[in-house]
Amino acid sequence: MKPSEVMVSDKDYFAWRYEEQTQIKHRVIEAYAKVYMSKLGARSNTLFVDCHGGYGVYIDQNKNLYFGSSIRVHQVSESVFAHRNTKNGIIICENDTKNYRNLCKVVDDLKIKNVSIFQIDYNELIKKPNIIKRYQKYPTLFFIDPFGYYDTPMENMSDLMRPFGNEIIINFMFDFLNRGISISAIQEKQLTAFFGSDEWFKARELSGLERESFLVNLYKKNLKKKTGAKYVFAYRLCYPNRNQTYYYLIHATKNSQGMGCMKDCFALINNGRVEYLGKKNSEISLFDMDFFKQNEISDMLKNKYSGRKISFQGIWEDIIEDTAVLEKDLRATLKAMEEKREIKVVRFTSKTPKGLSGNDQIIFC
Repeated sequence: MKPSEVMVSDKDYFAWRYEEQTQIKHRVIEAYAKVYMSKLGARSNTLFVDCHGGYGVYIDQNKNLYFGSSIRVHQVSESVFAHRNTKNGIIICENDTKNYRNLCKVVDDLKIKNVSIFQIDYNELIKKPNIIKRYQKYPTLFFIDPFGYYDTPMENMSDLMRPFGNEIIINFMFDFLNRGISISAIQEKQLTAFFGSDEWFKARELSGLERESFLVNLYKKNLKKKTGAKYVFAYRLCYPNRNQTYYYLIHATKNSQGMGCMKDCFALINNGRVEYLGKKNSEISLFDMDFFKQNEISDMLKNKYSGRKISFQGIWEDIIEDTAVLEKDLRATLKAMEEKREIKVVRFTSKTPKGLSGNDQIIFC
């Protein structure tokens, strides 16, 4: 459902009401785009494609204005590329006429020149030869943030990640999907196109957390298969006033470093967690504390790798997609386990006596 709109004082455009989970989403996208451009933009131009631009601006209860994801990414890219020979391009797609006109007014008001805005369905945009040429030439971060699932068929994502460095972040509107499973034949076709198969039918027989887990995992599985992504992770965002899932941000990448950085960005904004818990987000539980967190990770590692030898990178790549563990927490846990003599470490990559990275071998007792 689209947020309500408010006329902005002294401007000729509107702003959407700024919901808390949307603020979190924007901060995560901004933080990750900065890391993405900093790393991949060091030697190459980069590209950010916002597939659903929206109004471009939001307003809070105190009438403070905040800009949407594309404008925030533009502002970050200006600083990242200020002293580089490379640059970042931004493409914004918005098919709705009212949204498109409002977005153009916001961009004009800010005097932003190097952003391309198209009034077109993003499924058509990504098939245009001149657009394909750009995202096949430069590392591209796609942000797909629809209001539902009607115009985001899985099939059309198949070529987006073929080139090196391309990644996708998708807003998976779980609550909307959950309520829409499903009545009419048209919706069934749309859901099948969205999930990339008709397996979603099985969710009708499920409920609660079982249904939620099934649908998210089905989408992750099919997204990986369709795009060739090696890693796919779902970040849960709840409603701001209750512990109920609103949507997921699903990140698809071929690079474990990219996934690790995205996890770090999300955790930095959400008290070390890779989920946003709404009204409980500021609460710290025992399991958020380092001591209990390390014990939990330690038990998981012992059960998984008892009697085995595996590299630090091997462990990280093995658990990165299926757990909420951050790389820094894994490293801290392994160091604590080494001190307790629960593991032995043979260092090949690390240059310091207590370092842990890359091909350092971990021997589990």
